[in-house]
Amino acid sequence: MTSSIDASCGDFLIEGEANAVHLEARGVQLRELLDAMQAKFSLRYRTDRALDSAVTGVFDGEVRRVAARLLQDYDYVMEMRPEGLHVLIMQRNSRDIKPASSVPPSTNAAISAAFPLTSDQILGVVLTGRLPKREQ
Repeated sequence: MTSSIDASCGDFLIEGEANAVHLEARGVQLRELLDAMQAKFSLRYRTDRALDSAVTGVFDGEVRRVAARLLQDYDYVMEMRPEGLHVLIMQRNSRDIKPASSVPPSTNAAISAAFPLTSDQILGVVLTGRLPKREQ
């Protein structure tokens, strides 16, 4: 019998290709799983967080879907680039946080008019921390 195990360490297993990942984990730190995915697939991530939460489960799918499931408890941004998937992990989210009271529609319109950004520009702000130059 031939094994298709491509990367295995401790209590986790990662196999497959970027378009069909199979990951199994039992109590493994999130950072360890992301490091293994980074070594095996074209995934790059940045964070200043510990990422020490324990992960247990079986995850199947494209690398971006598996990464999204692993990061479900974190605020993050993903960007597909020609060289692969880039992920910026910001902070652990809290399910106990209640949304702030809604902003009146007139205020939303004023904000949108003052800062007309496309979704690509917003992603750029999140990834780089810089606002785009305003066209005159």
